[in-house]
Amino acid sequence: MILIYPQGGAQAAGPLDRLIAGVLLVLLAPLLLVIYLSVRLTSRGPAIYTQCRVGRYGRVFSI
Repeated sequence: MILIYPQGGAQAAGPLDRLIAGVLLVLLAPLLLVIYLSVRLTSRGPAIYTQCRVGRYGRVFSI
């Protein structure tokens, strides 16, 4: 989505973007929860994929 800001609106662009993102997050949270639960209940294993990797000096970590 591309927003066109009025002239001089560059100062408001950052806070306005954060406000829009926050509102969308609150509105989409229930839908994301339903999707998470449907994946969790219909599939074996975790709903969020994790993977073990080997890092610097052989240290194993999960992402």
